[in-house]
Amino acid sequence: MKHRTKLRRRTAALAALGAFGIVMPLSAVAPQAWLATPVARAAPGENLQPDPSGGNSLSRGDVNTPEPAPRAKPDPIYSSCEQVWAQGKGPIYLGQPGYSAYLDPDGTGVACDR
Repeated sequence: MKHRTKLRRRTAALAALGAFGIVMPLSAVAPQAWLATPVARAAPGENLQPDPSGGNSLSRGDVNTPEPAPRAKPDPIYSSCEQVWAQGKGPIYLGQPGYSAYLDPDGTGVACDR
C-alpha cells in the first residue's frame, strides 16, 4: 500500500509540472545573442520613393498596370435563315459559330442550306 501512495504522488507531481518537466522562460534557456537581436523599425513612409509626378497623389505613375485580356467575340445568334442569307453567311455547318438546331430543322448538320 505504501508503494502505491508513493507512485501516485510522483504521478501527480509529474502531471503538475507538465509532460516534459518544468517549463522555463525562453530567456533562461536561449543564448544572449538570440535575445539581443535588434529589430529595424522605419517611420511610416520613410522607405517610400518620392512620387515622380511631383504631386502627393496616392496613385503612383511608375506602377505598371497589366493590359486587360482580349475578349473573345461571342458567337452570332441568328433568328432566321433570312437574316443569315442577308448577311451573306450561309450555309452554316455543325460546329461553326452561329449554327443552331433551330436553323437546321431537318437535322442534317447544315443550317440555312438552300
